[in-house]
Amino acid sequence: MLLNDLQWYTVGDARILKIQDLMLAALSPEQLLPDWDEATALQIYPRLPETLDSSE
Repeated sequence: MLLNDLQWYTVGDARILKIQDLMLAALSPEQLLPDWDEATALQIYPRLPETLDSSE
């Protein structure tokens, strides 16, 4: 993507750059976080499996 292709907005003296979202549903937590420990994560956040559904 070229710098000219990015969406810039100006508000007063500030320039704001819109950064496109990046969908990471295809990557598992282990691929994104090298020290990932699912057992610890599930203790902290029991609903975690619901958020990791990559079937979308």
